[in-house]
Amino acid sequence: MALAYDIARGVVSRHANGDPGAQDVPIGAVAYDLTTGKAYTGYPRDRELDDRRAHAEPWALRLAEDDGAAMSDLHVATTFEPCPDCLEHMADVGVGSIVFGADRPALERRGLVKTHPQNALDIAASGREGSPYPPIWQIGSPALRAACEAVFDPFGRDPISEQVTFVGGHDHLPDFSGDVATANGNLGYVLTEAQLLLNRFFGSTPSKLGV
Repeated sequence: MALAYDIARGVVSRHANGDPGAQDVPIGAVAYDLTTGKAYTGYPRDRELDDRRAHAEPWALRLAEDDGAAMSDLHVATTFEPCPDCLEHMADVGVGSIVFGADRPALERRGLVKTHPQNALDIAASGREGSPYPPIWQIGSPALRAACEAVFDPFGRDPISEQVTFVGGHDHLPDFSGDVATANGNLGYVLTEAQLLLNRFFGSTPSKLGV
Protein backbone atom coordinates (compact mmCIF):
# COMPACT_ATOMS: atom_id res chain seq x y z
CA MET A 1 0.00 0.00 0.00
CA ALA A 2 2.93 2.33 0.65
CA LEU A 3 3.97 1.91 -2.99
CA ALA A 4 0.43 2.55 -4.25
CA TYR A 5 0.25 5.63 -2.04
CA ASP A 6 3.50 6.95 -3.44
CA ILE A 7 2.13 6.52 -6.97
CA ALA A 8 -0.82 8.68 -5.89
CA ARG A 9 1.66 11.25 -4.61
CA GLY A 10 3.32 11.06 -8.02
CA VAL A 11 0.00 12.11 -9.57
CA VAL A 12 -0.04 15.08 -7.19
CA SER A 13 3.48 15.92 -8.34
CA ARG A 14 2.40 15.82 -11.99
CA HIS A 15 -0.28 18.42 -11.25
CA ALA A 16 2.04 20.52 -9.09
CA ASN A 17 4.71 20.52 -11.81
CA GLY A 18 2.22 21.71 -14.43
CA ASP A 19 2.23 18.54 -16.52
CA PRO A 20 -0.43 19.26 -19.20
CA GLY A 21 -1.35 15.57 -19.29
CA ALA A 22 -2.28 15.53 -15.60
CA GLN A 23 -6.08 15.76 -15.60
CA ASP A 24 -7.19 13.02 -13.23
CA VAL A 25 -7.62 12.47 -9.51
CA PRO A 26 -4.70 11.10 -7.42
CA ILE A 27 -5.24 7.37 -7.08
CA GLY A 28 -2.44 4.81 -7.11
CA ALA A 29 -2.75 1.08 -7.74
CA VAL A 30 -0.28 -1.80 -7.69
CA ALA A 31 -0.90 -5.29 -9.09
CA TYR A 32 1.68 -7.47 -7.38
CA ASP A 33 2.57 -10.92 -8.69
CA LEU A 34 3.52 -13.17 -5.77
CA THR A 35 5.04 -15.79 -8.09
CA THR A 36 7.49 -13.47 -9.87
CA GLY A 37 7.89 -10.58 -7.45
CA LYS A 38 6.93 -8.09 -10.15
CA ALA A 39 4.84 -5.03 -9.35
CA TYR A 40 2.74 -3.33 -12.03
CA THR A 41 1.64 0.20 -11.25
CA GLY A 42 -1.27 2.27 -12.45
CA TYR A 43 -2.90 5.65 -11.91
CA PRO A 44 -6.04 7.21 -13.43
CA ARG A 45 -5.66 8.38 -17.01
CA ASP A 46 -9.28 8.33 -18.17
CA ARG A 47 -9.53 12.09 -18.80
CA GLU A 48 -5.96 12.29 -20.02
CA LEU A 49 -6.53 9.57 -22.64
CA ASP A 50 -10.26 10.18 -23.14
CA ASP A 51 -10.81 6.54 -22.17
CA ARG A 52 -13.39 5.85 -19.46
CA ARG A 53 -11.78 2.46 -18.84
CA ALA A 54 -8.35 3.86 -17.97
CA HIS A 55 -8.79 3.90 -14.20
CA ALA A 56 -5.85 3.04 -11.95
CA GLU A 57 -6.59 -0.63 -11.30
CA PRO A 58 -7.38 -1.69 -14.91
CA TRP A 59 -4.31 0.22 -16.08
CA ALA A 60 -2.05 -1.74 -13.72
CA LEU A 61 -3.70 -5.00 -14.79
CA ARG A 62 -3.28 -4.11 -18.46
CA LEU A 63 0.48 -3.75 -17.91
CA ALA A 64 0.56 -7.07 -16.06
CA GLU A 65 -1.34 -8.81 -18.85
CA ASP A 66 1.01 -7.36 -21.46
CA ASP A 67 3.88 -8.86 -19.47
CA GLY A 68 2.25 -12.31 -19.46
CA ALA A 69 1.23 -12.36 -15.80
CA ALA A 70 -1.48 -14.76 -14.69
CA MET A 71 -4.38 -12.74 -13.29
CA SER A 72 -4.99 -15.21 -10.47
CA ASP A 73 -1.46 -14.57 -9.18
CA LEU A 74 -2.04 -10.82 -8.94
CA HIS A 75 -2.97 -9.08 -5.72
CA VAL A 76 -4.16 -5.50 -6.09
CA ALA A 77 -3.46 -2.70 -3.62
CA THR A 78 -5.23 0.55 -4.45
CA THR A 79 -5.28 3.77 -2.47
CA PHE A 80 -9.00 4.32 -3.03
CA GLU A 81 -12.04 2.08 -2.87
CA PRO A 82 -12.63 0.63 -6.35
CA CYS A 83 -15.61 1.93 -8.27
CA PRO A 84 -18.25 -0.68 -9.24
CA ASP A 85 -16.94 -0.95 -12.80
CA CYS A 86 -13.35 -1.56 -11.66
CA LEU A 87 -14.53 -4.08 -9.08
CA GLU A 88 -16.45 -5.93 -11.80
CA HIS A 89 -13.40 -5.84 -14.06
CA MET A 90 -11.14 -7.30 -11.37
CA ALA A 91 -13.68 -10.04 -10.75
CA ASP A 92 -14.01 -10.73 -14.47
CA VAL A 93 -10.26 -11.21 -14.93
CA GLY A 94 -9.94 -13.18 -11.69
CA VAL A 95 -7.37 -11.33 -9.55
CA GLY A 96 -6.35 -12.98 -6.30
CA SER A 97 -7.39 -10.26 -3.84
CA ILE A 98 -7.97 -6.53 -3.42
CA VAL A 99 -7.07 -4.20 -0.56
CA PHE A 100 -7.81 -0.47 -0.54
CA GLY A 101 -6.93 2.58 1.54
CA ALA A 102 -9.48 5.43 1.61
CA ASP A 103 -13.19 4.68 1.27
CA ARG A 104 -15.68 6.68 -0.77
CA PRO A 105 -18.11 8.48 1.59
CA ALA A 106 -15.94 11.39 2.78
CA LEU A 107 -14.71 12.18 -0.72
CA GLU A 108 -18.19 11.81 -2.20
CA ARG A 109 -19.43 14.41 0.29
CA ARG A 110 -16.63 16.74 -0.80
CA GLY A 111 -17.60 16.27 -4.45
CA LEU A 112 -14.20 14.89 -5.41
CA VAL A 113 -15.46 11.55 -6.73
CA LYS A 114 -18.68 10.25 -8.20
CA THR A 115 -21.34 8.95 -5.84
CA HIS A 116 -22.46 5.33 -5.99
CA PRO A 117 -25.44 3.78 -4.19
CA GLN A 118 -23.39 0.83 -2.90
CA ASN A 119 -19.83 0.62 -1.68
CA ALA A 120 -17.37 -1.99 -2.91
CA LEU A 121 -17.58 -4.13 0.23
CA ASP A 122 -21.37 -4.37 0.01
CA ILE A 123 -21.22 -5.17 -3.70
CA ALA A 124 -18.68 -7.93 -3.12
CA ALA A 125 -20.69 -9.31 -0.19
CA SER A 126 -23.80 -9.57 -2.37
CA GLY A 127 -22.00 -12.00 -4.69
CA ARG A 128 -22.67 -12.53 -8.35
CA GLU A 129 -23.15 -15.24 -10.95
CA GLY A 130 -20.16 -16.54 -12.83
CA SER A 131 -16.75 -15.41 -11.62
CA PRO A 132 -16.93 -14.58 -7.89
CA TYR A 133 -15.68 -11.33 -6.46
CA PRO A 134 -12.14 -11.68 -5.11
CA PRO A 135 -11.56 -11.19 -1.38
CA ILE A 136 -11.60 -7.45 -0.68
CA TRP A 137 -10.95 -5.46 2.46
CA GLN A 138 -9.88 -2.03 3.67
CA ILE A 139 -6.40 -1.73 5.11
CA GLY A 140 -6.39 -1.56 8.90
CA SER A 141 -3.72 1.14 9.33
CA PRO A 142 -5.42 4.45 10.27
CA ALA A 143 -2.31 6.36 9.15
CA LEU A 144 -2.36 4.87 5.65
CA ARG A 145 -6.11 5.32 5.37
CA ALA A 146 -5.77 8.99 6.30
CA ALA A 147 -2.83 9.49 3.93
CA CYS A 148 -4.71 7.91 1.01
CA GLU A 149 -7.55 10.36 1.64
CA ALA A 150 -5.24 13.34 2.18
CA VAL A 151 -3.80 13.15 -1.35
CA PHE A 152 -7.16 14.53 -2.51
CA ASP A 153 -6.81 17.68 -0.36
CA PRO A 154 -5.01 19.75 -3.04
CA PHE A 155 -7.83 19.20 -5.56
CA GLY A 156 -11.26 20.43 -6.51
CA ARG A 157 -13.64 18.90 -9.02
CA ASP A 158 -16.49 20.41 -11.01
CA PRO A 159 -19.61 18.28 -10.41
CA ILE A 160 -20.94 18.82 -13.94
CA SER A 161 -17.89 18.68 -16.19
CA GLU A 162 -15.92 16.46 -13.74
CA GLN A 163 -12.87 18.57 -14.53
CA VAL A 164 -10.18 18.24 -11.87
CA THR A 165 -8.54 21.41 -10.57
CA PHE A 166 -5.27 21.50 -8.67
CA VAL A 167 -5.45 24.12 -5.92
CA GLY A 168 -2.17 23.37 -4.09
CA GLY A 169 -1.42 22.90 -0.43
CA HIS A 170 0.17 19.46 -0.67
CA ASP A 171 3.22 19.92 1.56
CA HIS A 172 1.50 18.10 4.43
CA LEU A 173 1.34 14.74 2.65
CA PRO A 174 3.32 12.10 4.58
CA ASP A 175 5.96 9.91 2.95
CA PHE A 176 5.80 6.19 3.73
CA SER A 177 8.05 5.04 0.92
CA GLY A 178 11.55 5.56 2.30
CA ASP A 179 14.00 4.51 -0.37
CA VAL A 180 11.31 3.01 -2.62
CA ALA A 181 10.50 6.27 -4.40
CA THR A 182 13.01 8.29 -6.35
CA ALA A 183 14.04 11.66 -5.04
CA ASN A 184 12.37 13.72 -7.76
CA GLY A 185 8.85 12.41 -7.10
CA ASN A 186 8.29 10.77 -10.49
CA LEU A 187 6.68 7.38 -11.04
CA GLY A 188 9.88 5.31 -11.21
CA TYR A 189 10.55 2.88 -8.34
CA VAL A 190 13.27 0.63 -7.02
CA LEU A 191 11.28 -2.60 -7.33
CA THR A 192 13.73 -4.63 -5.28
CA GLU A 193 12.70 -2.58 -2.27
CA ALA A 194 9.06 -2.71 -3.37
CA GLN A 195 9.16 -6.50 -3.54
CA LEU A 196 10.33 -6.72 0.07
CA LEU A 197 7.64 -4.33 1.23
CA LEU A 198 4.84 -5.99 -0.74
CA ASN A 199 5.92 -9.50 0.24
CA ARG A 200 5.52 -8.48 3.87
CA PHE A 201 2.16 -6.85 3.08
CA PHE A 202 0.53 -9.62 1.06
CA GLY A 203 2.14 -12.31 3.19
CA SER A 204 -0.13 -11.18 6.03
CA THR A 205 -3.75 -12.09 6.50
CA PRO A 206 -6.35 -9.31 6.47
CA SER A 207 -6.57 -9.43 10.27
CA LYS A 208 -2.88 -8.55 10.56
CA LEU A 209 -2.84 -5.66 8.12
CA GLY A 210 -3.40 -3.00 10.75
CA VAL A 211 0.12 -3.49 12.12
